Amino acid sequence: MKIFCLIIFIAFPIMAWGKSEGTVNGFVRDASNGEPLPYVNVFLQNTQIGTTTNEKGYYVINRIPPGEYRVIFSMMGYGRHEETVEITSNAAVKVNASLPPSVLELEGVVKTAERERFVREVEISTTTLSARQMRSLPSFAETDLFRTLQLLPGVVSRSDFSSQLYVRGGSPDQNLVLLDGVTVYNPFHLLGLFSMFNTDAVKEVEFITGGFPAEFGGRLSSVLNIVNNEGNSKEFHGRVNISLPSAHATLEGPIPRGSYLVSARRTYFDQIFKNTRYDFPYYFYDLQGKVNIDLGGNHRLTLSGYYGNDKLDYDVTSEEEDFQVAIDWLWGNRTASLNWRWLIHPNLFSEVLLTRSNFALDLDLELVGDNIAALKLKNGIQDYSIKSDLNYFGLPGHSIKFGVSQTWYDFLYSFHIDQTPLFNYTNKPALFALYMQDQWQMNNLWSIRAGVRVENYDLGSRTRISPRFGAKYHLFPNFAIKGSFGIYHQFLTTAASDNQNFSFIDLWFPLSQKYKPLGAIHYVAGFEWWLPGDLILTCEGYYK
Repeated sequence: MKIFCLIIFIAFPIMAWGKSEGTVNGFVRDASNGEPLPYVNVFLQNTQIGTTTNEKGYYVINRIPPGEYRVIFSMMGYGRHEETVEITSNAAVKVNASLPPSVLELEGVVKTAERERFVREVEISTTTLSARQMRSLPSFAETDLFRTLQLLPGVVSRSDFSSQLYVRGGSPDQNLVLLDGVTVYNPFHLLGLFSMFNTDAVKEVEFITGGFPAEFGGRLSSVLNIVNNEGNSKEFHGRVNISLPSAHATLEGPIPRGSYLVSARRTYFDQIFKNTRYDFPYYFYDLQGKVNIDLGGNHRLTLSGYYGNDKLDYDVTSEEEDFQVAIDWLWGNRTASLNWRWLIHPNLFSEVLLTRSNFALDLDLELVGDNIAALKLKNGIQDYSIKSDLNYFGLPGHSIKFGVSQTWYDFLYSFHIDQTPLFNYTNKPALFALYMQDQWQMNNLWSIRAGVRVENYDLGSRTRISPRFGAKYHLFPNFAIKGSFGIYHQFLTTAASDNQNFSFIDLWFPLSQKYKPLGAIHYVAGFEWWLPGDLILTCEGYYK
């Protein structure tokens, strides 16, 4: 039944075709590199009709009376784009625009986008960071995403040796980490000292520390949504960086009907001290990339992936050479996603996402003395998902979103001594989710976001309903109060102590039939104040 619902939902866009009168729609991109531009002002000259682009650079203006209009695209930090269109009855006109960066006003890009978010979006406990902002913040050895997030209110770390995030009293396993839509389970290098995300490839990071909307589920505390750059579709670029622990290289450029980006990173101490008395037994590397292909004006395919490993190869021999320990330890993440974006109609936007996430750990420990003992530990997490989202813009002031997903898990734990299995655990649960949410711009004062998420977990056949609600009211043009309420559920957990200050690897387990899903309720209230000099003061209180 769940699979049937998923197929129907994915097929629904094909049946949802319809015409809309007086519509202008399209995508807005940066003319220098082809990246989508969110929150660009789009309006019809000499009228009160207009809108802004969403986070994917898409806009739609409905219910335009027939006639000739001048469409204006503007954003501080970029040059204007103007285009004349003729609107007739039962017509949808597509106008794509590319805005050239303006060197003199470059610093205003982020400020303008933030202003539009302040005016229009119901964003509770949300921080959005661009790659430029992350690179400008203080760093330890090199720019690290999780270390940057630890500087934010409501986020703490248990020790200087771990980049794990404890958000508003929650444990690290209660944080949903997404890389281009793929769930990541152990996003760390160097035994938790650094995160696995290479900021050279990151375009934007959205971090929600509470009250997150219905499109996100499966965790109780926070959402970390990381989006990689799409790659420069205009010209080839390459850059190399060397920091204290690692070297980075990034290449990006155009391909026929699209773009690509490839970024690699590796530590180098093991090579510097190779074959010396200070032989360094550890290194990590990662490789991530993204390819975009436009299939006509309304279809776009995006392939994204990550491949990374940590390797520890260490031998210890006692002074008397009668005892030896040999450690061969390999662990790492692999992710892959295929996204099909379909602009079905100016008012209907569809995305189908196929994802695979894999964490694997393989430890061989050999003890050589009077006797030889060989220990072998394996840990693996496989996550296969299919997701479909629909965005509908046909109702004035409303941005309606529907979504459905099916996830299949595969957990493996095994422990052997001298080829004798002492522990072997496998489990293959599945999780089905369906959500609906609406962001409603009632007027210039009120913005409301309401939604509900339904999840079914097949171990014990658990079904949970999670309503979500948020609202923002502008008391004054530069001052708004806001609040949210939400119920959240989680079906996976980790075998970890709340008192630990240092964590090597999180061991994830699915909740069995004997245990109820974890649950949390969020209440958040606060205000936002836009101060002179484009400073934003945000204050929130929460109860969880």
